[in-house]
Amino acid sequence: MSALDPGQQVPTFLQWSPGHPPPGDPIDMEYILDKLEPNVRNKLIAARLETVAAVHQAISEGAKTAATIIAGANG
Repeated sequence: MSALDPGQQVPTFLQWSPGHPPPGDPIDMEYILDKLEPNVRNKLIAARLETVAAVHQAISEGAKTAATIIAGANG
């Protein structure tokens, strides 16, 4: 991936400011974390990590199931 030319503008859909956040999942918006109270920030970070862990677990279980199906079809 090449770097942007200093004179080149970032596409509008990727630009953001406090009134115009970037696209994506709000749980992943670090620029908001410093505006939160510490206990709320900690809960949000914990929820985010638990969510990422659950996604990886689901992917792992799906891969294991796929491997079992493929092994059964080949055996």
